[in-house]
Formats: sequence, C-alpha cells, structure tokens
Amino acid sequence: MTESIKILKLILGNFNMPYLIIWLRFIKDLRLEFCVFSFF
Repeated sequence: MTESIKILKLILGNFNMPYLIIWLRFIKDLRLEFCVFSFF
C-alpha cells in the first residue's frame, strides 16, 4: 500500500492534470479487477 502511495506522490509531483486523470482511471480499473478476482 505504501508503495502505491509513493508512486502516486511521484506522479503528482511530475505530471500534469491530464496524466493524473488517466492514472486515476487506471487505478479505478485495477480496483474493479481486484474486486472481481477476490469474488472468484
């Protein structure tokens, strides 16, 4: 969990707003996949 927070901080520090939105979408997709896998 701490690793992902570090990565997020790096992204926040280095990239613009569009990249942030893309990353947030990517993280949401990962969460959805994780939820689906945890069910099965």
